[in-house]
Amino acid sequence: MLSSLRAQENRIVMAYAINIRSDDASSFAVKALWREHELLEINPSMQALAYRPHITFAVYDTIATDQLQRTFEYAFEETKSITLRFEELQYFESPQGFVLWLKPVASSELSVLHEKIHSAIDPVLSREHYRPNSWVPHCSTATAIKADKKDQVLAVVKQGIQPFEVVFDVADYVSFVPVEILHEKWLAY
Repeated sequence: MLSSLRAQENRIVMAYAINIRSDDASSFAVKALWREHELLEINPSMQALAYRPHITFAVYDTIATDQLQRTFEYAFEETKSITLRFEELQYFESPQGFVLWLKPVASSELSVLHEKIHSAIDPVLSREHYRPNSWVPHCSTATAIKADKKDQVLAVVKQGIQPFEVVFDVADYVSFVPVEILHEKWLAY
């Protein structure tokens, strides 16, 4: 027990995130794209997470866990599972390289959840790309594509995807990296 407590004290938490994820069989379509897109990466980024397909609402580098818990309970108290349709593959570009991601068809459920979370916790505490007016709902398929693969990334995006739906049936908050689920809630169908 004492060694377990010491291990927890010595654990460095990089960040916290509030997400919805898919443990449903419908997530197979996303995982298939992970396998396809990892061929562009040096190392498979999504498989390495040991986590499921997800959409992140907020990322905090520093936050009190009781505040995180209260906000999570408030945001997801009456939330049911959310079925999202994906019709587009997109990319983000940074100096480090590229991220491939699936764009969900506009969803009022996602917007309401995002708004609830950021109304309960000052948006300034969240990383900039997750704040209101900056957030782009997305489900990543590859996050570690080197900058010299731009032509291949553009070709994959141009090729597109066959539309599909995924049921997001769990809400959680996690610490990462590595991903550790701190609290989860199964969302009723």
